Amino acid sequence: DIPGNPATVTYNGDIYNHAELATLLRAAGHRYRTACDTETIVHAYEEWGDEAVQRFRGMFAFGLWDAARRRLLLVRDRLGIKPLYWARVGDQLLFASEIKAILASGLIEPRAREELLPELLSTRAVAGDSTLFHGVHKLPPGHLLTFEDGDVTVRSYWDLPIARRGRTVRRTTTAGVVEEFRARLEESIRLRLMADVPLGVFLSGGIDSSAIATLMSQMVDRPIQTFSVAFADRAYNELSYSRAVATAIGAEAHEVVIDDHDFFDALPKLIWHEDEPLA
Repeated sequence: DIPGNPATVTYNGDIYNHAELATLLRAAGHRYRTACDTETIVHAYEEWGDEAVQRFRGMFAFGLWDAARRRLLLVRDRLGIKPLYWARVGDQLLFASEIKAILASGLIEPRAREELLPELLSTRAVAGDSTLFHGVHKLPPGHLLTFEDGDVTVRSYWDLPIARRGRTVRRTTTAGVVEEFRARLEESIRLRLMADVPLGVFLSGGIDSSAIATLMSQMVDRPIQTFSVAFADRAYNELSYSRAVATAIGAEAHEVVIDDHDFFDALPKLIWHEDEPLA
């Protein structure tokens, strides 16, 4: 909330290109009180309105209250990395990063939507904006919601690009594709090294996490912290692979080994944290 500013934001996530946007916004006359990405959301909204989200690169879910228009804007990042739930109760709209926070209001009765169980059990997910709780919706990835004059409007601001018939497809060599992929992956990792807290990386020893950890280790000036989790049962234990990678990149490796009892004892707490079943 900026003094003298009619917009207030509550926010979860990271806007990776906020410094670049802040330069543009200062040049346009916006005065900053901090150097954090949260403030950039407010100034960007003042400058570009709802279209500001098109300029954000990052993972985020935020709610922005425009006091002058008495209008609420909810936004979720393009791929839905950060969760965002909402519920309409009379003339009120509740929103939160967790369903349990909405239920804690006491305005929504926690009732299961049993008709969705066949879908959940067959596809291991519930499609669209539905959740397993009556009256509670999730804002889909790449969507925004506005609540104004008692009306709720949900619309898409981004979707996966699809090659259309007649569209020119750039032809290149296998080596060129590999080079471009590596450049994009390196850029993606470099952007995510922007954080206000110490950084670590989950390392399973598989191709994806090993590539990320290796490139990350080349971008920082200290040993990276890796975290690996495995079952005590050797058939489900991949620590030999994660150890090999951690050793090769000089990481400070942290390992957690759990047995069946640990896993099943933790299930009730895990389910509470997840709000809904997680395949």
